[in-house]
This record gives sequence, C-alpha cells and structure tokens, in this order.
Amino acid sequence: MEPESASPMEVNSAGIINSAGSKKQESGNIEKILTCGSIVYEDLEFISVLGSGAAGTVHRAVHRPSNTTMAVKIISLDISQEEQKKIISELEILVRCKTPSIIGFYGAFFRENQIFMCTELMDGGSLENCGQIPEPVLGRIAVSVIKGTYYRFSIQYFK
Repeated sequence: MEPESASPMEVNSAGIINSAGSKKQESGNIEKILTCGSIVYEDLEFISVLGSGAAGTVHRAVHRPSNTTMAVKIISLDISQEEQKKIISELEILVRCKTPSIIGFYGAFFRENQIFMCTELMDGGSLENCGQIPEPVLGRIAVSVIKGTYYRFSIQYFK
C-alpha cells in the first residue's frame, strides 16, 4: 500500500506559499521549518477564533496573495518544556506529511515570542456536533483515519 500524495499548493512570484513542491522543508531542524519563507504575518487576514487550548489559539485566516483560507495556530512560547517538545514534534510531522488523509501544512513562522502554524482549514466542525452519524459515513471516516495512520507510520519508520 503506497502512501498517497497531496496536490501541492503553490503561489510564488512574491506571493510565496509553496507547500508540497519546490521548497521541501526538512524535519529535525526547527529553524528551517520556522524560516522556510512560505507565509509571512503581513499577508494574513485573521477572520475569527476557531478554538483554544493549553498551548494556543486557532484562528481562521485568509492568506491574501493566494486567497487561501486556512487555520492558523498561534502558540506562545511561554509554555512548559513538555509542550514545546510536542509542538516541535507536531511541526516535524506536518512538514513531512503529504497525503489527503492528513491536513495540509502551508508553513510556520516565528513572531513576537509566538509560533504561527498555518494548515489546511477543516471547516466541517466537530464530529461531536453531528449527532448520530450514518454507518456508511462512519466507514469512510474510519478508512481515512486508517490511511492517515498508515501514512504517518510509514514516513516515520520506512524512510
């Protein structure tokens, strides 16, 4: 079973964003991930807050040069060492994952003691709010979760 590859999101000519294509980001190097140049703060228009948790807040935003709506997770670095390790791990995973079964990663950057992680927006809401979900739909969700899990496992252990 081969991992699927997602279609690349590219803009360039000063609009920049290239996700799966020409500027391949490397895992294991947080500085490279945070300075990949894919997205800059000034190009983002923040629309609304989607949610918040222990490590940060997730916003709906539009990247103006590409007109792409995305989720932007803003994480303050005033967090525990354990939370920082989780964030670095999440960034490394997102950089390497290129499959429709896992959200797309558009880029990350550092600004004013915060990390901004820009990812594909999954605007369907939470399954918690869907009530009873028909079995055929649950089956499709399960298949997608299994594909994503398999892909994640394969890039970690079968480099």
